[in-house]
Amino acid sequence: MKQIQKILLILGIIFGLILYLLVDAFLLSPSKFTVRYQTLTSDKIPQDLNNTKILYVSDIYYGNHINQSRLQKLVDTINRIAPDAVVFGGDIYAPNATISTDSDGEIATALSSIKAPLGKFAVLGDQDCATADIKSHVLS
Repeated sequence: MKQIQKILLILGIIFGLILYLLVDAFLLSPSKFTVRYQTLTSDKIPQDLNNTKILYVSDIYYGNHINQSRLQKLVDTINRIAPDAVVFGGDIYAPNATISTDSDGEIATALSSIKAPLGKFAVLGDQDCATADIKSHVLS
C-alpha cells in the first residue's frame, strides 16, 4: 500500500509541475517583458547624443500569445521608459498569425501611440517576411 501511495505522490508532483509549466508558458510568460538597460560609451558617439535613450524591441509575435491587451501593456511599458527613439527589430506578427484589417488596425493604433521624439524605426524579421501577405501588412 505504501508503494502505491509513493507512486501516486510522485505522479501528482510530476502532474502538478507539468501543469505549472504549461500555465506559465501559455498564460503568464507572454505578458512578461524583459527590460534591460545598457549604457554605451564611445568617443565615436557625438556629444549631442549624450543621455539619449534608444529603446530596442523585437519578437512581439502578435496573434500568437500577444493580443491587443498585451500589446497595449508593452506600449505602456515603453512609454513609461520614455525613450528618445524606438527601434523595432522585427517579427511583429507571429508565424501562424491570421492577418486581418482589424489586427492591422490594432497594431497600428498601439504602435502609433508610442512616444519617441526622435522617431520610430523598424526592420523586417524573418517571420515578417514568411509570406507575402504578412510582409505587405507589415510594410503598409
